[in-house]
Amino acid sequence: MIVTPFIFWILWLYVMIFVALYTWYIYKENEDKLPKSYSDSWYIISNKMMFNTFIMSIGIVAFILCQTWLMLIACVFLLLVQAAPAFKNEEATPDYVDKQEEQVHMVGAIGSIIIAFVDRIVHSDSIFVDKISPLIMGCYIVYAFGKKLPAYTLKIELLAFILLYINIAIG
Repeated sequence: MIVTPFIFWILWLYVMIFVALYTWYIYKENEDKLPKSYSDSWYIISNKMMFNTFIMSIGIVAFILCQTWLMLIACVFLLLVQAAPAFKNEEATPDYVDKQEEQVHMVGAIGSIIIAFVDRIVHSDSIFVDKISPLIMGCYIVYAFGKKLPAYTLKIELLAFILLYINIAIG
């Protein structure tokens, strides 16, 4: 590990605190309601750099802490989310979606979560990482599909961030 244990925990705490603060920020910006997903926060917040900083922090810090090729690829996928944040065109109609930008955005979002969890499964000896964490994510996603998935997207993303960073800490 190139990162010292002290730096590791500082970066780990930074991301966990930043996820909590960003979630609170979008909750307050959206009149005490959470949006459907972190991606939808792009349309709510007035400072668009906050979204970019949030996405970059999650991905780059995960790569610095893990230092694996799979986590680098997951980070690149997450940067696709940042590259295509505005896939809904508010000026045309509320339901209009730019299909190309949406595809880039969705490939980045889904790909980054899947590849990050594959990285943790491949590079970890912990039973929590190998067995329990993917089971928790899988059960929650199945539950969300059984209900109404868009209403659960932010919760799935938040659970993925938390489980991923717990996995990184356990390691």
